[in-house]
Amino acid sequence: MAWRALSNSTTTDTSNARADGMGMIAGSRKLDIRKKWWSVTLDEDLVECRATVPKEGHDRIKVLAGLLGEKLPILVGKLVISALTMYERGVEEAPEIEAARQAAMAQVASRSSAGTSVGDLCRAILRSRFPDDNGAARMRQCAMVTAIAVEADAGHMPSVSTIARLTGNHPSQIMLLAQVLEDRNVLLRIHTPNVKKGRAAKMLQIRADAVAELDKVHIKATGRPILEAPESVAVADDVSK
Repeated sequence: MAWRALSNSTTTDTSNARADGMGMIAGSRKLDIRKKWWSVTLDEDLVECRATVPKEGHDRIKVLAGLLGEKLPILVGKLVISALTMYERGVEEAPEIEAARQAAMAQVASRSSAGTSVGDLCRAILRSRFPDDNGAARMRQCAMVTAIAVEADAGHMPSVSTIARLTGNHPSQIMLLAQVLEDRNVLLRIHTPNVKKGRAAKMLQIRADAVAELDKVHIKATGRPILEAPESVAVADDVSK
């Protein structure tokens, strides 16, 4: 019995050691893959370095990265260079950090147009009668713009994946819904660049002129405006769908 217990103990120790060794090998492989990825995708004039920041600062950097349409490692590097420039020149005003092209366009549009309230936008969506929509589709569209507005009010730049996680949906479903709203000039899909070409996050933003643009698209599709539609609209077309 004692020999059997000792044998089992030895076997267990061997298994644990083997598992630890496999874990170290897997971790080493991941590190090698990461190093290879950076060496291939980074420009020759860029060098990877590690930065440690407080959690509160990290949250602020994430918000800024979403607004500028930039990836966190690249933005942190730009902030460091900006601070170094200020230190060397002895200037008090921080140099401007250039935003990604589509993000900058969205910010200009927001500044130059009147704001759109979520209530007005949802009311316009519910009044719309696009041929391919039914009542359930309009409710999903209202939920979509509301979720985006909630995330934006919290200081986040929502993406397809974040809205999918927030609502418990598959990203492909959110993508299809975002495409419909983008085609109707309700949303802007801002592609946030990555250090690797061909990969981008799709950030979602409600257009500042969403209600007016939705009305224009609705007139083209149905011949009827939304903004001048009566409060009670016939819903017989929804019953059969």
